[in-house]
Amino acid sequence: MDPGKITGIAVWIDGALDEQRTGEYTPDEVYAFLTAECGNIEHLQCEWFTISERTVRTEVDYHALHLIGAALYHAWLCATPVTFSNPGEAKGQFPDAALRQAQMWHRSDHVRDATRHLCRYLVGARIVSPRSFLLTD
Repeated sequence: MDPGKITGIAVWIDGALDEQRTGEYTPDEVYAFLTAECGNIEHLQCEWFTISERTVRTEVDYHALHLIGAALYHAWLCATPVTFSNPGEAKGQFPDAALRQAQMWHRSDHVRDATRHLCRYLVGARIVSPRSFLLTD
């Protein structure tokens, strides 16, 4: 999940992105999604948003903070494991070209970012081989 005013959600089912549920969501739609999927989500991988000197100078996205809180509440309520990943690391490990190679690229920036976080979990849990993302010439 890439939380924000427009949130990207990437859902992995049966070895592929679920085209029906993977997409962009408003905050209210995220709350409804998490409520509807209580008990169905095996693992929630979310971008960690940190308030830094840079974010304070630009604009703090309170939507992201609220949605991270909703993800944590969902994890507690539904007994869903949740882990967080750094946006810079996720983008560095899974650039657009790697997502294309693995056939996981999406036209939405927010969904691609959510997919990057999902990929960190999938590779770390050995559900997907990192070889899927290797770029070939």
